[in-house]
Amino acid sequence: MRLITAQGEPLTLAGELGRGGEGAVHALRERADLVAKRYHQPPPPAQQAKLRWMAAQHDAALAALCAWPQHTLHAQRGGPVLGFTMPRLSGFEPIHRVYGPLDRWALMPNAGWDALVAIGRALAAAFAALHARGHCVADVNQGNVVVARDGRVRLIDADSFQIDASGTLHRCEVGVGHFTPPELQGAASFHGLTRCARHDDFGLALLLFHLLMGGRHPFAGVPVADAAADEPALEDDIRALRYAYAPDAARRGRRAPPRSVPTTLLPPAMQAMFTQAFTERGRIDRPTAAQWQAALDALHASLRRCRADPLHAYPPHLPTCPWCALAACGVIHFLPRTLREAGAPAAAELAALWARIDAVAPPPPLVLPSVPAASAATPLPADVPDARRARLWRALPLLLAAALLGWAPAAWPFVLLVAAMGWLVAGSFITLPRLREHRRRQQT
Repeated sequence: MRLITAQGEPLTLAGELGRGGEGAVHALRERADLVAKRYHQPPPPAQQAKLRWMAAQHDAALAALCAWPQHTLHAQRGGPVLGFTMPRLSGFEPIHRVYGPLDRWALMPNAGWDALVAIGRALAAAFAALHARGHCVADVNQGNVVVARDGRVRLIDADSFQIDASGTLHRCEVGVGHFTPPELQGAASFHGLTRCARHDDFGLALLLFHLLMGGRHPFAGVPVADAAADEPALEDDIRALRYAYAPDAARRGRRAPPRSVPTTLLPPAMQAMFTQAFTERGRIDRPTAAQWQAALDALHASLRRCRADPLHAYPPHLPTCPWCALAACGVIHFLPRTLREAGAPAAAELAALWARIDAVAPPPPLVLPSVPAASAATPLPADVPDARRARLWRALPLLLAAALLGWAPAAWPFVLLVAAMGWLVAGSFITLPRLREHRRRQQT
């Protein structure tokens, strides 16, 4: 099929590269750097006006952050918009293939946690640039972000973005439930719903959590009580703000799943950013894309590398490598060094390795040694004299010796000898045996 651009340039649709509900993506015979999206049916007039405006705004900066429309396509000059051209993204993969360990081992075997931090920073920068122009991704989800092996990030499905066309707002009519912020959960439809950057920031925080925390969804927690009860839908957990990694997660009725990466891996300031994004405060004030970009820049610059494996990058607030500690428990997030040095393993080998990792039982919870409770003091038996009585018995011979010396000074050697013997007798035969018996009773 031959179509023309609004400027009259003829383009020939070649092989189909992909197909969706709205249309199909084709290669172009004349342009290897572009692809064409052709709609199954001509879009409504408002959508056509949106695409014409977007194509007129195309520039290099937009092309560097998303698959922004470059030309509208028509059957004849001046005819209705049937599709548009956009940059061809060769070598890019959906972001979920990067934050999932098994797929990442096959795609990027030498990517460490520092590479994931850099990808997150690039993603935040793309959102920030789009927000600075007054637009929103709106339908944020893991299928609308692609990543290249060198860490470049692009946003796709740009024709569904919410676009502010010089004051005319073109809304997005679609969304994915488990990426929808809590304040929009339960809406009957996205039709006529105006999104804002704060709504995008929720989806961005979700994608960043996936990237940094081993592919986990922050609201996919384990119930704290009544585990036999029916599991609510993930959307219900989002609406109820059951952030499973929150400092007060138990109060919210959730806890982090077994084998998950603890949020203490992150710097305390970034832990607080995720808590802000996913709890009550986030309804009115979430970390912005620009704030995430700055935080991830600082994190990436501060990372230290493990001596045992250079892919094990971690923040400086941790005294030891957390990835080594997780690997020792059978939770492996980065392709082991021995496998990397032997060459990238085949997909079947990776699947077998991952099955072996999954078969490892989660480590038991840490149990601290019990400390015996302090026992109450046992009172002395009635037949054991207290300390004052013991001191009196021992002092009595000395008092008698002093009285004899006053009465007969010349007899002082004899008096001192009698006093010493009396003191020993008083101590040995009156107090010491009883005190020893009391100590024996206490020990037994």
